[in-house]
Amino acid sequence: MNSNIKQNLADLHQIFALLNWDDTIFTHLSACISDNLLMKPYDLLFNEVTPNTLLECNIHEYNDSLGLNQVGYNIHSAIHANRNEVEYVLHTHTPEIVAISALKEGLKPVSQYATLVLEKGLSYHNYEGVVFWEDEKDRLVNSLKDNTFCLLKNHGSLVVGKTVEKAFFNQYLLQKSCEVQCLINGPVIEINNDIIKQFRNFDKSGYQASPLLWEAMKRKLHAKTRSSS
Repeated sequence: MNSNIKQNLADLHQIFALLNWDDTIFTHLSACISDNLLMKPYDLLFNEVTPNTLLECNIHEYNDSLGLNQVGYNIHSAIHANRNEVEYVLHTHTPEIVAISALKEGLKPVSQYATLVLEKGLSYHNYEGVVFWEDEKDRLVNSLKDNTFCLLKNHGSLVVGKTVEKAFFNQYLLQKSCEVQCLINGPVIEINNDIIKQFRNFDKSGYQASPLLWEAMKRKLHAKTRSSS
């Protein structure tokens, strides 16, 4: 697999750890080229992931000798196998995202962050317990459809991206959306649909910021690494 993709995925893990978006060893990020899935070993913390520690597995056949999280493999292989245009799939359990996933009304248009998430496509998937079963993979794919975001009710989120920059930026938008909504305690002013529709061209204009944010976060990561060495 392309060495740049391995480095990007390793950096993504490290940046998630830096931002406290990880959940010790229990969440997972993946990259995929053709039928080759790249994920971290189950037992590694996000800040321990390097390009050399990443594991490679076929998206159509689980290899239990590799040391992958099988639940993670089921989730990521299902999405990658059905979304060829997606290079990165991110699954998180941050407290704010889990909290919003558990609300009956879900994510509401109460912030600029949320308008971008809602316009780019948000769906929901009902909680079925720990994802080990083959038949849930189809239901998960059907829940995500062609959306960028999926809230897994009572569980967490799935975020996809065609590049590492877009995937990270998408995760940033969802995380901020949920953080803001969690801080609200009282009546809200919702942003109306006409304004939300103005963001339909966001992929053409807004994503110009995504490589800038990605490079900025890598600088922050490398500065922290240097200061701790």
